[in-house]
Amino acid sequence: NACAYGKCEISGSSIASGNSRVYGNAKINGDVEVRNNAQVFANAHVSGNCFIEGNSQVFDNAFIKGNVSVKDDAKVFADATVSGNVFVEGKAKVHGEAAVSGKVLIMDNAQIYGKAKASGNCVISGDAQVFEEAKISDKVRVFGRAKVHGHAMVDDTSIILGNSEVKGNAKVIGDSEVRDSAVIGEDAFVFNSKVLGDANVQGNATVA
Repeated sequence: NACAYGKCEISGSSIASGNSRVYGNAKINGDVEVRNNAQVFANAHVSGNCFIEGNSQVFDNAFIKGNVSVKDDAKVFADATVSGNVFVEGKAKVHGEAAVSGKVLIMDNAQIYGKAKASGNCVISGDAQVFEEAKISDKVRVFGRAKVHGHAMVDDTSIILGNSEVKGNAKVIGDSEVRDSAVIGEDAFVFNSKVLGDANVQGNATVA
């Protein structure tokens, strides 16, 4: 049976069912459903029409609102904010001060953390990481073991995959593809192009 204890608050039409637990100073309001073995605890706040299910955990100061789905073994914690129609599943983690919105899908072992932001219809999957103050948006896909970090920005329908890395103040936009072990760094700019292999694009270089 579900268990609610501590100083938690459950209000509105929210439901805690199955073996779920809501405790600490956690707040759940609106039409939220916490079910299966899911846990919402510490100072976490979940509102709207969210589903927190499976073995997922939402804790620390995490704030989730809208129509978000957190399931499987996924975790949302620290000071992360997740809103809109986001899906967090598998063993994915959203933490730090990360902000995720829109219809973003974060799955597998992917992570977004630091002060990174993801919006639009982005997909972060595999063992990919988006962190520090990086921003991804629109229909960007980051997967494999790829990393997007620093103040990097990836937009439009660009794909970052393999062991590639986009960092610094680099911008990758349009229908671009960065793969293999390629690195885009510093103030480099990639537009509608492919950067493959062990390519290293740095400085103020442009590939377009």
